[in-house]
Amino acid sequence: MDGAGLGMFPDEAFSTVPYYTDWMDTEESQRLLNYQRYSFEEYIDELPSALGYRYHMVRLLKPLIRKFVLSKSPYYKAQKAKS
Repeated sequence: MDGAGLGMFPDEAFSTVPYYTDWMDTEESQRLLNYQRYSFEEYIDELPSALGYRYHMVRLLKPLIRKFVLSKSPYYKAQKAKS
């Protein structure tokens, strides 16, 4: 990977409310531990075979899943309230 990863921690600069994903710089830990073996693109390419039939279910439910995740976002709620 390219030294960045996804996590589940609040970003103190924007909110103290935890949200599902956040971006973390993993460059130093990758340099020390060499644990990231695949690129993000390789991960995405592998998803259909890793999920099997569930991949198609997720694709069908994508609008509902997106709505659910956005409903948990304090940033999305704040932006929606402004407009």
